[in-house]
Amino acid sequence: MTPFKAMYQTFWSAMPILENLLGDYTYKQSNTEAASSMFPFDDAEILTINPRSDVEGVNKDTGSLIAIDYLDRKNTLNQNMIVIGTSGVGKTTYMVQKILRYFFPWREGFYY
Repeated sequence: MTPFKAMYQTFWSAMPILENLLGDYTYKQSNTEAASSMFPFDDAEILTINPRSDVEGVNKDTGSLIAIDYLDRKNTLNQNMIVIGTSGVGKTTYMVQKILRYFFPWREGFYY
């Protein structure tokens, strides 16, 4: 069976030329619910307090801290992370602080 409908548009949309001729068929909305499915948290409470832990924030449902020890391979299955936010909320500053904290653990305070 050979598809005849929109073959031209499909071909050029698949080429690496940044042109999507099938926008009506390939649009996908990404909202907070879709982004939350990418978080690797399988527990409502994530609290690992030790000297290597990073305090990531506050759980909005319970008000408790979220602290993760990314170097503990027994409790943390994946050490990767992604920072999602709108323009100007401090994504770059947060990541620079996090990276410098691992490279210079003997220093305290802000580096940026």
